[in-house]
Amino acid sequence: LYMCGSTVSTNFPTTFGSYSLTYNGGLSDAYVTKLSKDGASLIYSTYIGGSDYDFAQDIDIDRTSNEVYLTGDSWSANFPITSKAFQKTNNSAGYGGDVFVLKLNSTGSNLIFSTFLGGPNDDQGHSLVADKFGNTYITGEVGAGYPVTTGAYDVTQNGDYDSFVSKISPDGSALIASTFIGGPLRDRGYSITIDSSQNVYVGSDVEGSFPTTAGAFSTTFNGGTYDVAISKFNPSLTALVYST
Repeated sequence: LYMCGSTVSTNFPTTFGSYSLTYNGGLSDAYVTKLSKDGASLIYSTYIGGSDYDFAQDIDIDRTSNEVYLTGDSWSANFPITSKAFQKTNNSAGYGGDVFVLKLNSTGSNLIFSTFLGGPNDDQGHSLVADKFGNTYITGEVGAGYPVTTGAYDVTQNGDYDSFVSKISPDGSALIASTFIGGPLRDRGYSITIDSSQNVYVGSDVEGSFPTTAGAFSTTFNGGTYDVAISKFNPSLTALVYST
């Protein structure tokens, strides 16, 4: 069992040899913990963080190597980032968070890669999934200035916060594809998965009108506070296959 989250505890249980045994002095640290099959013992447990708020939101596992992928958001200017990271600087440190994406080795002792993703506003990573090639796909909620790629489905931020999908290279050094998806109000991506052809599926909650496709089950906002939106992107994130 692999777990992630955030803690303000200076005595959260960690294990000898893991990446960070001690609380990093911020307002919260992320953590990753691996438990034995029967839940009776810690295989490893580590803090990950800097000097401000750090929140881990979702985890995925490489089933072949047992390496761990993690996303969340960090307010820390000194959140641990690796040398070949796509984005080494937290663009909203102290005023909000940037998304982080990292990969931890199978023993929890070292970062394989770690990178920020973000603009000047508060950006949050809520969910991620890795494909068989080691590419990482992330969704969450972001503001204007979040990095997107030329030719992506939507390169313009639409509302207070948009859902997004970003695809990161296996070593964390390149943003392969990145797009907004949203309407004029607040939209938040909460879950992401892929199929065997690398089509990308995203579940969001949306506050109003949201991009939909012709023939979709529901093409209009149904009222109340939020609707669920389900969207499918092609592998290059240049087009919606469907959205409802």
